[in-house]
Amino acid sequence: MVENKIVVGISQGDLNGIGLEIILKTLSEPGLAEICVPVLFSSQKTVSYFRKMLNLEEFNFNPLRDFNQVHTKKPNVFICYEEEVTIEMGKPTTLSGKYAKLSLEAATQALLDKKIDVLVTAPINKHSMQEAGFNYPGHTEYLGYRARSCQKYFTAYHH
Repeated sequence: MVENKIVVGISQGDLNGIGLEIILKTLSEPGLAEICVPVLFSSQKTVSYFRKMLNLEEFNFNPLRDFNQVHTKKPNVFICYEEEVTIEMGKPTTLSGKYAKLSLEAATQALLDKKIDVLVTAPINKHSMQEAGFNYPGHTEYLGYRARSCQKYFTAYHH
């Protein structure tokens, strides 16, 4: 753990859904950095777009590509992709599914690598993710598969 605070990984969910709005508003809460170290799995461009759209100009975050760069006093955004994305609020698309998939995969890997302590998943559109090549019915099945395929990571929790 970083400074004895829990490191909370957060997958971004569907770009065109409500997930990032809820996440950024939550991460904007004063005092949050006193109790945990949040790490959102997204992109700098996506978060900047939502920050502007939601009029959260005071919201500052630390972009990172390496967990050695984690900032303990403000939210972190682990860069999962670089490209500019088209956001169409309320309209699930194959592209929004692709970026939800990238975020979930990166966040899950960070959990398995013990870079984060817990994982919070934002809402996805299962159909959009499956169109983007996600071969699971949803988060639960994917996380179960990853946990079973990586039993060595979880042996400490099976007492």
